[in-house]
Amino acid sequence: MQAAMLSAWWLLVALALALSCVRGASVPVNGLPANLLSPPVPLDPGAPVISSTIDLFTVPKRPRAVLGYMSDKDWALSEFVCMHHASWRYLSRASKTKIDLFAFSHPGWATSALSRLCTPVDLDKPFVPETHSHCYVIYYPVPPPEIWHGYPFINNVHFFADERVRAMITTNYGYVMKTDFDTFLAPMFPVVVPERLIFGKMLYQIENETAARLVRIAGDLGLRHDGRHNIGPTWLGDADTIFELGNRTIPVLYHILTKEFEQVPGGGVAQKFLEGEGWPTWCAGIAAMYATEIVANAQVEAFNVSDRMDVHGDSGWAVDEVIHIHCQHGDGHFNKFEFLKHHYDSIEDLSAVTLSSVRGYATKLAVSSWRMMTGQPQKLPKKQKVEKEL
Repeated sequence: MQAAMLSAWWLLVALALALSCVRGASVPVNGLPANLLSPPVPLDPGAPVISSTIDLFTVPKRPRAVLGYMSDKDWALSEFVCMHHASWRYLSRASKTKIDLFAFSHPGWATSALSRLCTPVDLDKPFVPETHSHCYVIYYPVPPPEIWHGYPFINNVHFFADERVRAMITTNYGYVMKTDFDTFLAPMFPVVVPERLIFGKMLYQIENETAARLVRIAGDLGLRHDGRHNIGPTWLGDADTIFELGNRTIPVLYHILTKEFEQVPGGGVAQKFLEGEGWPTWCAGIAAMYATEIVANAQVEAFNVSDRMDVHGDSGWAVDEVIHIHCQHGDGHFNKFEFLKHHYDSIEDLSAVTLSSVRGYATKLAVSSWRMMTGQPQKLPKKQKVEKEL
């Protein structure tokens, strides 16, 4: 049954991508609201606490939504289709739970195959969701780089400040996940019923100096910090909580970029590597997670940090035990960078790769999708043995 579902799905993907760069009708490219065209209003330290307790009588009964942003990088479409979209489609067919996927995308992809895989949404028109699990694409500009210092990861949260998006999602969905797209939804996602907001876990607070600095920044903003660190980029909770968290994260991120990093003349954020900045210490690339940590500690009623989300792609865990898989730097098999370099081409027969482990699940979904997109058979002519058991 698993093989049949995969085969049918990859045939659909291949057909869609064969039409790449061909577009019959123009697709809507949405504009940014006025509040995203200027620096954000500072976070109010006296704002009401975000109540993250979930109504278990109503929220689990509503459809689920997954939100993320696809950049204009040349590898972004392959990453989206072969990883996150592949897992979403697999689960939406295997589960009775309705899961809608929303890809907020750089407008540069508006003429690509993305509009064949996912239905474009015009935020200025009424939104009526399909009755079954569906993928939507929202072509959405980046905010002004002169305001955001060219910081790319503002795009992962800026749409939370758009009231059109907020109304669309909170009106139609219960549980909402915010995620990156170098990820896989795992089999627990359609059935997990959190009682409060949960974050994935990602180790960015390795040096004590980073933790102390985040506590100090919270104090500068008039906020308390409860001492909880390593809050990952994946969030799962009810729609209202996710949007309120995202909205409050934006001004804190702006403060960090503007006040805690040196500005490059002409725009941009400088990283003082010679003074000890940069991963694994104080790192500009992690600023969005720093901002989320500060808001969560100060203004979220209660939350959990789960090791079942943002799970490394090379994990040997059973895939049924996790909610979400996040391919990260330093992973073994499965490794997204090795995948994008076609280093998994040596796998002769994908039927020998099981879906039962995290690494096998990620490998099979990603490699199967790539082979179907490129017209390759799932079982290649015998040339060499796979070097490692997956």
